[in-house]
Amino acid sequence: MKALSGQSLKRRLTTLFPEREFIMRSQGQVRFVRISTRWQALAAMIALVFLIAWAATMIVASVARFNAERDRMSLLDREARVTKAENRVHQYRNGLDSVSDGLTR
Repeated sequence: MKALSGQSLKRRLTTLFPEREFIMRSQGQVRFVRISTRWQALAAMIALVFLIAWAATMIVASVARFNAERDRMSLLDREARVTKAENRVHQYRNGLDSVSDGLTR
């Protein structure tokens, strides 16, 4: 890929952002507003920077939400395993109580 020379870049910018002139009439006065290629390119660059920043923010927020959901699911799974283990210990203790009652008779 060839590097763009200064003249080539200027031609492309002029093609993409030609100088524009707006005519506005208000209260009997006519005003001309001219927007240069440079201002249009600058506005496009600012919009692009904001778009990239917004996209990056959305990606970071999505990743953070995914991680939080994964952690929540992990904690729920751990809680279920602990509850299951507690139930097994409770059943084991009840079984020991019945065995000890049988031995005392």
